[in-house]
Amino acid sequence: MTIIDDKAKMIRLANLCFVSCYKVILCSEFQRDVLLEEEDSPLKEFYNFLNKSFILIEPGVNPRKWIHNCNRELSKLITDNINDESEWLVHLQLLKPLSSHISDFSESNKPLHGKSKGEDRFFHKFMKIRWQNKKNLIAHLQKMKGDPKFLANFDLKKTLFEGYLKRITPVGRHLILFLWVIHKYLELKRVAKKTGKKVDPKNFPDLVPRIVFMGGLSRPGDKLILQFIKLVNHVSVVLEQDEDTNNMLRLIFLPNYTTSKEYLYICSLDVNDQLIVPGKQACSTQ
Repeated sequence: MTIIDDKAKMIRLANLCFVSCYKVILCSEFQRDVLLEEEDSPLKEFYNFLNKSFILIEPGVNPRKWIHNCNRELSKLITDNINDESEWLVHLQLLKPLSSHISDFSESNKPLHGKSKGEDRFFHKFMKIRWQNKKNLIAHLQKMKGDPKFLANFDLKKTLFEGYLKRITPVGRHLILFLWVIHKYLELKRVAKKTGKKVDPKNFPDLVPRIVFMGGLSRPGDKLILQFIKLVNHVSVVLEQDEDTNNMLRLIFLPNYTTSKEYLYICSLDVNDQLIVPGKQACSTQ
């Protein structure tokens, strides 16, 4: 726990930080456990000696930000369902009762006297909230583009919304997802050429329509990133104008990305591609 290492003739910066700081913030319980398991970790000794100086604050993708703040209807549904006064926002173990609703997924779509059998079940209510969030996002995009018919040909209940909304890097996950979209588009074109039919949900009911959203912050003036964004928009136009596949696959770039818009985007996605996994590496607060 010494600050100066006499043998190596060096200053232990981590120890100096622990001593000089009033509080040490840990990002997650998993991160804390990983650091405490290491035998030579300086955190372990200081944690045992100054236990009250360490506090756990999860600054990343957590229920307080991505559910309660930007998706109040879902937050209310969860609170009402587990009979809890929003304590689950800080104690996630209180969400365990929701596991009893897994069977809702298979039962909610079974018809019963012209109505959905699971109409009052948790999963049905959850999907109604998701569909409304999708409608809000589509309405926002239509207003932004000035086109009330934009994406109007998609059935939101059957369309998968996928997105990767992070800091834009043309050599990172944005590029991987972008290349996957091109691959998927070429596959659909081969199907259209082979069958001679337009690839849409009517002709191919087993295929799932998909809208892929891309966006995020970027370094101003970075030419490589600007070229990548331009490329994404060009491909987006190609997918929109292709009559063979434009009812099955679309790529949307979300411009002028901000936190307020992020609240609108995140709660609408069925698949939210992420990059950061808790571990020993330094992580951002996205």
